[in-house]
Amino acid sequence: MDDLEQQPHLGAHLTTSRRGYSHHGVYVGRGRRARSRLGENDYRLLTNNCEHFYNWCLSGVSRSAQVERRLQLPVRRFRARFHA
Repeated sequence: MDDLEQQPHLGAHLTTSRRGYSHHGVYVGRGRRARSRLGENDYRLLTNNCEHFYNWCLSGVSRSAQVERRLQLPVRRFRARFHA
C-alpha cells in the first residue's frame, strides 16, 4: 500500500478523545479552506476552538456543539430549580 492509500480523504473529520472533551481536526491535504488560517493565533475556548475551526472548514459556519451543550447546562439547572 502506498502513502496515498493510507491518507484520509480530504476534509476527513479527525477526532481524538481527551479527558472530558473531544479534540477536532480536519485533514487538509493540499489547497483546502483550512490553509487560509495557517499561523492564526486566536484560540478561544468558547468562541474559536478546534471544533469551531473544523465546522468552519466543512460548512463555512463556526460552531461548537460541545460548547453549546456546556453553556446550556446552567440554563437547564436554573430552570429546573426555579420553575419546578
